[in-house]
Amino acid sequence: MVMEFIRRLSFHPSIIQASQVLHLRRVLGKVYFRLARPHSGVASLEVAGTKARFYIRTPAELRNLDPAGAFQDERWILEHVLRILERGGAFYDIGSNVGLYAVLVAKALGERGEVIAFEPSSEAYAHLRSNVELNRLNNVRLFQNALGRLPTQGRLHRGGGNADSSLVVPPSGVDLGYELVSVVRGDDLVLCHHLPLPRAVKIDVEGYEHEVIQGLRSTLAEPECQFVCCEIHPGLLPPSTTTKDVLEALESLGYTQITVRPRKDTLHAIAERATQG
Repeated sequence: MVMEFIRRLSFHPSIIQASQVLHLRRVLGKVYFRLARPHSGVASLEVAGTKARFYIRTPAELRNLDPAGAFQDERWILEHVLRILERGGAFYDIGSNVGLYAVLVAKALGERGEVIAFEPSSEAYAHLRSNVELNRLNNVRLFQNALGRLPTQGRLHRGGGNADSSLVVPPSGVDLGYELVSVVRGDDLVLCHHLPLPRAVKIDVEGYEHEVIQGLRSTLAEPECQFVCCEIHPGLLPPSTTTKDVLEALESLGYTQITVRPRKDTLHAIAERATQG
């Protein structure tokens, strides 16, 4: 009971806002991590009857995987993805981080489908791989690459946690360093590795979303691809790119049903092809 009260209090909007104003969020995050982290170091999550386990190594991972925290914002999208993939198919998880989507979707699909996960951060990629192994999944293919418009080497700026690194700007507004990562065109990678066409795609790349879409245009334009969930970060987009540009790029590829749902300082764009009547 006490831990549940602390958990709910920690995620209350007014408490979060006060900790930001007082510059105490990082300190309080470490305290909460020590109190709330599972003794086993592993958290269990469930979506639509599918259960999976995840290692909790950092305060950022606890924040994003805690059922009372950011996971609540992701649940409805995960449920929607699972409905799209009820009959099987491939799922692309672009900006997979530690594998919340990749692992849960792979568990739900089983032998009926495959998950292709892309994560450029070396730390997040290592944690992603360990979570795939923890759940004994053999239907996940991992790529330690960022996707973009052109093949290049990019600077992946570190944020306050391994969940918010960006190829555009330091997400926290403070330069915490960067690592050089490989950026590839998604369409090139699909052809080179003979990847299955996706039925559903999730894009969460901290401001680089327009570049990802432009480099994956041929794949996203295929009729097989029915659904794209793109998290748009207006505050991290390059100066020459707007939220409207991202939405128009999706619309130009045949996604005529686009719903935009605000989430704190980001937007969830849910893009689907019109159903054939």
